[in-house]
Amino acid sequence: MSTLNDKVIVVTGGSQGFGLAIARALIAQGAKVGLISRSQKTLDKAVQALGAGAAFAAAADVADPAAVKQAVDAIAAHFGRIDGLVNNAGIARPDPLAEVSAADFNLMWGVNVGGVLWASQAVLPWLRKSDNPRIVTITSASARHDDEMSHLGIYASTKAAVERLMIELRQELLVDGIGVTSVSPGFAATDFAAGWDFAKLQRAAADWRKRSPEFFDGMTVDDIGAAVAHCFAYPRGVAVDFMEVRPIRPQIKPEF
Repeated sequence: MSTLNDKVIVVTGGSQGFGLAIARALIAQGAKVGLISRSQKTLDKAVQALGAGAAFAAAADVADPAAVKQAVDAIAAHFGRIDGLVNNAGIARPDPLAEVSAADFNLMWGVNVGGVLWASQAVLPWLRKSDNPRIVTITSASARHDDEMSHLGIYASTKAAVERLMIELRQELLVDGIGVTSVSPGFAATDFAAGWDFAKLQRAAADWRKRSPEFFDGMTVDDIGAAVAHCFAYPRGVAVDFMEVRPIRPQIKPEF
């Protein structure tokens, strides 16, 4: 396997949850990370936890192409290079499809799909200079499994769209030798539901329990961090196209 020593990898949504775990795993393999997130406060905490020598942060909304390009260029200026990107930033708002608002629809598509495209575009000039460049995008098991959380139809649709986007990008970037990977996580305990309307969360959870009383638990954010780091460790010319990581321990679904 290839070494990640001194490689520089940008992680969007990198200040908490899956993103922070991915950053930890990459640093443990010798990489340096550039974190992008909307909140400078949470970014500062993440850099402090990871170590300023290995991590640098630039605040940006990934749905804004100019802002994400500025953040990527700031990371490149700080470290002198960029070798990879992890598209991890994502957002969900629970609602039955009959009730989804235009604002929530646009928010999810703007961040989950637009953000992947804009960040990928922003890093490409730098990746073309790297000796082993890669883009890894975090999707979701909800894109293809009907036993995932209820009332996330729009979110799941954005993740299905992103997986197709990565298929197209993979083909376009073959000439550049840039590996393109989709990593699809199942359920893991994170702050994914932070900011959700609690009544909507309760209704989604109740509908989910009605479909079946059990779900699968036992996976942590660090399991996804390890999976992503593994994808970056292959030598140039070899890449994981798609990886799905799901828990296998049955549990009773929680009530809220």
